[in-house]
Amino acid sequence: MRGTSITRGKLFIDEQGSIYVAEAGSGGRARCFTSSGAKTCVGLTGSITRIADGSQTRLVSGLPSAASISGADAEGPAAVIVRASEYYILLGDGRVSATTSAGLGPDGSTLGDLVSTRAGTVMHRVLANFGTYEAAHDPDHGAGPGAAAGDPALDSNPYAMTAYRGGYAVADAAGNDLLWLSPKRVISVLAVFPTQIEHVPAGVLAKKAETLSVQSVPTSVVVGPHGALYVGELTGFPF
Repeated sequence: MRGTSITRGKLFIDEQGSIYVAEAGSGGRARCFTSSGAKTCVGLTGSITRIADGSQTRLVSGLPSAASISGADAEGPAAVIVRASEYYILLGDGRVSATTSAGLGPDGSTLGDLVSTRAGTVMHRVLANFGTYEAAHDPDHGAGPGAAAGDPALDSNPYAMTAYRGGYAVADAAGNDLLWLSPKRVISVLAVFPTQIEHVPAGVLAKKAETLSVQSVPTSVVVGPHGALYVGELTGFPF
């Protein structure tokens, strides 16, 4: 893989073959809240680690992270791209509201953002806030099974990104769309992924067979050899 840089979800491979890993962390104790009946705690335990020549080094630390009180099911750094000495980091936020992260305190205030930073204990700057964009535009118009199935109309969780046209293409797993952040830091919609119909046999979710509308949940994006974007989906039942 030498000679080119590659983004693969939570991994980035540079031209020298070094692998950079976005680590979601384990939450923290800075601020705790209840979401969907479960307790979530926020802290600065996310990080970026480099693996090269048989060893690993944590290069960026102190990134926002949200997890259960035990530290499991963490969400935080979801993807990383390295350019020169700058780290561009996408921070997922599936546990927080699409409209605001103000209730998370200063440690969680940038969950849902694309940020950039140098190596070391993080002092990052925000390049884009995808939750705010979702709240203002709602590209999929709230399509899906609805809030009763744990699917609020406004929902954002930026989950994957790739360098694209001088900016970044970002897959928003909860927003069901593919967004583009231009070099001038303007967000626009590249694609909206429609819901799909799933036929569920009897005994899976209920005694009778059911027909459900499920969302696409885009969770990966790469640029193909001819410049087209390829997006992976996590379509499934709304458990």
